[in-house]
Amino acid sequence: MSITPLPEQKKALRSRLLRARRAVPPDQRQELAARAHGHLLVSRVWREARAVALYVSLPDELDTAPLLDAAWHAGKTLYLPRVRQQYGLMDFVAVHNRDELRSGPFNLLEPLDSLPGFGPEQAGGDFCPDLFVVPGVGFDRQGRRLGFGGGYYDRFLSGVRQAAADTPPSLVGLCYACQLLDALPAEAWDERMTHICTDEEWLCL
Repeated sequence: MSITPLPEQKKALRSRLLRARRAVPPDQRQELAARAHGHLLVSRVWREARAVALYVSLPDELDTAPLLDAAWHAGKTLYLPRVRQQYGLMDFVAVHNRDELRSGPFNLLEPLDSLPGFGPEQAGGDFCPDLFVVPGVGFDRQGRRLGFGGGYYDRFLSGVRQAAADTPPSLVGLCYACQLLDALPAEAWDERMTHICTDEEWLCL
């Protein structure tokens, strides 16, 4: 009996979950996103966080724009990702408003090049988010995450976990309910979330 290699399992699941995400009716996306935001914004990890690392969502991802506004309105330090020229690597940059964003790779809005960025090796010093809100193609109920396959977040979060071992940040996987599975295949370097937030559930893991 043949066993499907793990990379092929992930590839098949990635295609399935991306189809499910794209199939979320456009007229329901705002309502579903608002439900998920409601779970996150009343959580202890959000309320107590002084610095939050977020991301600018893709068009078919659960919208994060209201979360950016909520962080700015609450006076939190807001960090957003900016990819490096080296494939698979990125920094997080403190951003104060949307005027400090520009169009970058992967059709994403990114912080301006002129703004200083922090890599995972600087975690625990000047760069110390209390909370990372993390995108994903899918998540499971044990906190496993399936990304796009580039390894950007796994590399960064692994570095953060090692550099900030004494005060690890909370890691919240954010997605639609259709992207949450009972179990996902995982490899040794796959970073696990501490919480999962969907339009239906808030999971503390």
